[in-house]
Amino acid sequence: MLDKEKLLSERLNQHTFNKRIDKDSIFITVLSDIHYGANDKQYFEDTLKFIKDIGAYVILGGDSVDAIVANNGPGKLQDEWLQNKDDQITELADKLKPLAESGHILAIGENGNHNSRIEDSVYISPNKMLSVLLGDRSLYTGDMCLGFINVKDICYTISVMHKTKKTKNYYEFQRADVVFHEHLHEMHYEQKPVYEFNKYNKSVSAVPTLDIWNGSFINLPNYSMKANYRPQYMGTYFVRLDGNKRDMTIFEDDKLYNIIKCGYKG
Repeated sequence: MLDKEKLLSERLNQHTFNKRIDKDSIFITVLSDIHYGANDKQYFEDTLKFIKDIGAYVILGGDSVDAIVANNGPGKLQDEWLQNKDDQITELADKLKPLAESGHILAIGENGNHNSRIEDSVYISPNKMLSVLLGDRSLYTGDMCLGFINVKDICYTISVMHKTKKTKNYYEFQRADVVFHEHLHEMHYEQKPVYEFNKYNKSVSAVPTLDIWNGSFINLPNYSMKANYRPQYMGTYFVRLDGNKRDMTIFEDDKLYNIIKCGYKG
């Protein structure tokens, strides 16, 4: 049977995760472009502490380790404070283990271009290794990361992509509630309404979606200078998902930290 739709759908479903959380609301964040080994150690530690303090849920994205290898040239090693690649992976696993043990890591996505340097050289996937070190291989979704998060009975769909195009609306075909773009280290987002056709009650609704370009954990203005783009602030976004009504609210990490200090309960 020449069932192309079925075959493509089966492939897509090899890269999904599914989580149900019985709470009134949750925060989710994507830790992408950590570049562990070249990252700002204090900012990353502070972010992990903040995640634990507010009970946020994490998707681990691409470029989790810095992974400079021999064919990248010796000059690039100068930015790494931890140059042993085994140690980059195992130390990051140790940092993430408390989140994994408490069930607050939802998924581990694709490797990204830095991790792929190791994969391309020796056929070892750093993000898959991290899932093993964290005690749950099923966390690793492979080269795509598509997910369903139920907060009570409200289901939110998530897509996380690493090396994405800057072309506006290029990924409209995904139609996820929240799409996280990585790699560019540029923090900005766009809320866009899309039409949702209900085939059962024959109605059309305008529903909000979020396109999020995530930041990084490297504080190296020389890195951006060499790559010919503006220096960027570090950081990541948090998205509050409501479990009583369909509602998504986005916060920059430092902004959320400050309003919680001022009494915001989420």
